[in-house]
Amino acid sequence: MRWFRNALVLAGALWIASAGMAFAAEGDAVGMFDPNTGIWTLTLPNGDSSAFYYGNPGDMPMMGDWDCEGGATVGMYRPSNGFVYVRNTNDFGVADYDFFYGNPGDVPVAGDWNGDGCTTLAIHRGGSLYVSNRLATGFADFVFAFGQPGHTPFSADFNGDGKDSIGFFDPSTARVYWRDTLTAGQPTVSTFLGIPGDQLVAGDWGQGFDTNAVVRGNILYFETPNGIQEFAVGGRGTAVNGKLSYTSSNSTIAIMPVGDSITEGNPGEYTYRYFLYRELVGAGYPIDMIGSRTGVCCDGAPADPNFDQDHQAWSGATSDEIAGRVRESEARYRPGIAILHVGTNDIWGPPPPGVPGDDPNSPNTSYDIDASRANMLDLIASLRRSNPDVDIVLSTLIPCDLGLVCSERIPELNNMIRSLVKPLSTDRSRIVLVDLDGVVGIDDLVDGVHPGRNGQAAMARAYDEAVRSLVTVRSLPLPDPIPLPDPLPPRPLLGGPALLSDLLDELESVDVGGRAQRHLAEAKAAVTDALNDGGWDHNRAIQPSILRNMSGAIAQLEQALKRHSSQPLKSVEGRLLGEMQAQAEDQIILATGAIERCTSACAVAVDALKVAQDAYSAGVDAVAESSSVVAAEQFDRAWGLANRAEQAASS
Repeated sequence: MRWFRNALVLAGALWIASAGMAFAAEGDAVGMFDPNTGIWTLTLPNGDSSAFYYGNPGDMPMMGDWDCEGGATVGMYRPSNGFVYVRNTNDFGVADYDFFYGNPGDVPVAGDWNGDGCTTLAIHRGGSLYVSNRLATGFADFVFAFGQPGHTPFSADFNGDGKDSIGFFDPSTARVYWRDTLTAGQPTVSTFLGIPGDQLVAGDWGQGFDTNAVVRGNILYFETPNGIQEFAVGGRGTAVNGKLSYTSSNSTIAIMPVGDSITEGNPGEYTYRYFLYRELVGAGYPIDMIGSRTGVCCDGAPADPNFDQDHQAWSGATSDEIAGRVRESEARYRPGIAILHVGTNDIWGPPPPGVPGDDPNSPNTSYDIDASRANMLDLIASLRRSNPDVDIVLSTLIPCDLGLVCSERIPELNNMIRSLVKPLSTDRSRIVLVDLDGVVGIDDLVDGVHPGRNGQAAMARAYDEAVRSLVTVRSLPLPDPIPLPDPLPPRPLLGGPALLSDLLDELESVDVGGRAQRHLAEAKAAVTDALNDGGWDHNRAIQPSILRNMSGAIAQLEQALKRHSSQPLKSVEGRLLGEMQAQAEDQIILATGAIERCTSACAVAVDALKVAQDAYSAGVDAVAESSSVVAAEQFDRAWGLANRAEQAASS
């Protein structure tokens, strides 16, 4: 393997290749983890990308070949308690493997330290690196001093020997330094790379060997023999990288906007399609708008052309005409998501009987609610023939202000549209209702029918929420409530702050001595933090930090018990674990109730609840196996997911 020591300084004037270029398909992928939302965005060397949820806010992202099969997948390190969670696929779900390694506050770095093709962990603590060749709870295989606290560790095969070693990046000065071996000593190389505030990633950028690169904003900069190259990456947050087991992605989200002039738009104006595309792409989602038409009405130009303008919308078209035209082109397109705002032009025709201007001798052929319903069914069937897995965002119609024909018929059509969602939605092809009643008002219209910029932006925000609920996770049917196991005695039911105060008093009276005393002190500090957290509603925890501190306390108590057998400590650990189980169970019950009351856009809540139930069951199993640390972590995870489910269902 060739080896290249780069001394690249990305500051001032420099030559770069065009943005968005791809590099060799065998190179590393770049992942961005947003710590505020838990969204991963992976950008492949060919420019394709995918986005999914994994991890909790505050987790530290990693990538590695955890299963030794040749492809990097995501992992998370939770610095609050030292737990590691790795997945063997790059998608949403629970960890395939989790274990405890390190102490709260340690900083992880992943790498293949012995050249066996398997990624394991090292942690940096106070100027020393603790390296393990196993993905398991236990002592480090070896320890050596290197790196300064506050500097960011990274790994790469710096000398081409097939083994990773460790370097550090100082984000305040852009200094980078590393050693070629996993031993103490002075840096083999010390240089500067990028500018302060950059993120360093080290990997193979298509050259067949590892070099350093930096991510600045959404651009990866790396050096080749031909000069400095630039590569656009999706997402935001913390940058990591790894070589994936595939070289292309079919995860682009194909969205088909379907409708009439409200969807198509008029020359010189904005459409909701503009705002929706910019919002989704800005959030890191790989979006492709599709359809047989492009632009806006009458071969005009929109106010801002900087978006994917493809669509399936025709000005003046009725639901019958739209269904027919979509049917004609159904073999050409395969939408992943279809957004339907269809039916406004169905309302035109003779006024209702008894209203001035009606013609009682002429049948009302222009407005027929039953025909509109049949046309909607035909349109949905056509979309499902194009793609049996298509998800449909079905929206009610925005209001119009042209007399009784609007005020009477729009509400009638909207009630019909709402009635379609529940009977037609399936696990394979979901239908999500976006109710625009109250989202766009009469004051948002520019001509009594078409929304102006503010109205179009409001529509886009409503559609954006629905699309995200569909693309983040694949919905499962609402799970049946799990039979919660009988509590294991002694198990207080939501003892809350009073219980923690009692447990803290008991810990204060225990003296175990030696190294166990240090772990006991850490446990007391964690219980104190949980007790003093403001996120309590009577005895119910309402902040995730409470459960995380309780989990951290149990991890420290377990370490103390390994060094000093103490019945008082064992009793405190058991009661603390029982409280965590009670809090997780209570939160699952609250989330289940919220989902039962949820009426729309509940897919994320349902999936989070299902994973929470699985984590709770895993915690109960761990209790039965006397695996207190694992049980605590699973109850912590169950509470967090159930809390997320409750919030999503209640929003």
